[in-house]
Amino acid sequence: MREEGEVMNAVVERFFPDRPDASARLWITSAIVWGVIGMTFGLLMATQFVFPELTRGVPQLSFSRIRPSHVNTVVMSWVSMASIGAMFYMLPRLLKTPLWSERLGTITGWSWNLFALFIPLTLLNGYSEGREWAELIAPMDWWMLINLALVAVNTFATVANRKEPQLYVSVWYWMGSLVGMSMVWIVGNRTFVPLDGLNDAISNWFYAHDVLGLWITTMGIGIIYYLLPKLTVGKNGEPGNAIFSHKLSLIGFWGNFAFYTGIGAHHIIQAPVPEWLKAFAIGSSVLMSIPVYSASANFFLSSQGRWENLSWNLPFRFLTFGWIMYSLASFQGSLQAVRSINWYQHFTGIVSAHAHLAMLGGFSVVLFAMIYYTLPRLYKVEWYSKQLVVVHFWTFTVGFTFFFLTWTTMGFVQAAAWNMGINVQQTVPFLQPFTWVRMMAAGVMIFGIYIFAYNALQTVRSAKRLEALTRSNAPSLAPAAADD
Repeated sequence: MREEGEVMNAVVERFFPDRPDASARLWITSAIVWGVIGMTFGLLMATQFVFPELTRGVPQLSFSRIRPSHVNTVVMSWVSMASIGAMFYMLPRLLKTPLWSERLGTITGWSWNLFALFIPLTLLNGYSEGREWAELIAPMDWWMLINLALVAVNTFATVANRKEPQLYVSVWYWMGSLVGMSMVWIVGNRTFVPLDGLNDAISNWFYAHDVLGLWITTMGIGIIYYLLPKLTVGKNGEPGNAIFSHKLSLIGFWGNFAFYTGIGAHHIIQAPVPEWLKAFAIGSSVLMSIPVYSASANFFLSSQGRWENLSWNLPFRFLTFGWIMYSLASFQGSLQAVRSINWYQHFTGIVSAHAHLAMLGGFSVVLFAMIYYTLPRLYKVEWYSKQLVVVHFWTFTVGFTFFFLTWTTMGFVQAAAWNMGINVQQTVPFLQPFTWVRMMAAGVMIFGIYIFAYNALQTVRSAKRLEALTRSNAPSLAPAAADD
């Protein structure tokens, strides 16, 4: 019995450790794996537009099943897990207190990993509710809600036990994100609020847009606010810049939650939904410029005097690219909600390119910056290869730029043809060169992500070897990265 107890304790300590930063390690490394899987789905979709017979006869790899698997894996597994991992790393440092329960964090992390595994398993095999961004079946809706509740308990308990009396703006954003995402998840899924017809479409687009606005955006902005003072340090050790304006950060926070909630219906302006709802969605979309420009101005002014860091500070380079893409995507989103513009470009590739500008060019790049900053501090080693970080930056940014511009241009061709009454059969041949360029650009971009994942894997492996040698009192293999 004693040996069985020791084995059980060893298993618990191995998979559910209660050590500092154990949760952040699990969430962030898991997110990297799911990011590779989710974005590979995206590359496969881009390839299917060029070679439509590529996966013929394999229903699990049909476009209609790959697409929701790609979206849900990227949103729920890559972006969500990386953001929560960042929060679990940053909260103890901002609040000067340990995470309330590292063990609860690791238990929740494994639960979320299992949830992430079931996303492609269910969707690729045709188990879907067939709703935009909300395809997951009822048991998984409940599972996700439980996971969110566990993360929220750990977060709010840590805040309640804090030793730092002042709540930094990042903490406000993360707490708001957990409340907002829980509300969005309940209202937007038929499991909890079953609606039919147009009411279902309204609920669906409330969900699909607010997952971006009240979860991904708010978690990401909190991460940016944490990283900026850390990444604006001088090359000779000068302290980093403080956030330019706490007031601007709070205007962005309250403005985001005030205006974002109502913008989802701008996706269905052409549908017979109430006119007041359309007007409310358009007005809210335009008013979103207030929190967006507040945050963007704050990011820009907080970086003043440290732009030379772009030449040597690689995480700062990623972070700057990410928040600029977020700003552009938000400006574009407000513009595209206007009726005349929406009427012209809706149902074209412009909308899909815009979504990737925010999700991929914006917050995924912010998460790359976060991982490049935190992973050495989590594992106490330097990155395996700084040259590979440079390769990742240029392959991703060049690939993404061509990917986005090509898709947008293709959308304008579609919109012009639609406006002139040219039918789809005549339009498709003109789009073929664009699909080729988009596929190749996606390939370059995904190659950069594979380089990133390989570099992260080798960094973690070197840390494990170092830990093993440290336990045997051997000399250190690599210098440890300085902690916060």
